[in-house]
Amino acid sequence: MNQLLIVLAVCAVVAIAREYPLDFISGAPKDVVSSIEYYAHFGSFRKNGEAAVNKWIAKQPRKIKDAYAKLKADREAHTAHVTSWFHDEMLKITNDLIADAAKDKKLTTKQKNEKIKKLINSLPKEVRGKAKNPLQG
Repeated sequence: MNQLLIVLAVCAVVAIAREYPLDFISGAPKDVVSSIEYYAHFGSFRKNGEAAVNKWIAKQPRKIKDAYAKLKADREAHTAHVTSWFHDEMLKITNDLIADAAKDKKLTTKQKNEKIKKLINSLPKEVRGKAKNPLQG
């Protein structure tokens, strides 16, 4: 289970990493350029990176502010899409593992329930409630 989740996580990171036009940051301080590039690729900022970017953006003309706002909107939409896909894939895999555990004739009902509970609890809380436990009807 953990190995499958690691593979999915790597796929999600690769899917999240995406190229965005960043020509609007030419001439920005190195820390701002680095922070925006990091954000564009990974969808988050390093420590204090967002504060430095926001401070710099606040002093820029409308064209740069608009380009940065578009980058953030695109980035957030893409991250939400990839996260949704990742959660769906995790849920499919977990539901298959749960079904296998429920059918395992070597396990007692108590052991099956424990295994299923452990699988469900391994999911992110956003997905947990969607997992199907066939033993609970």
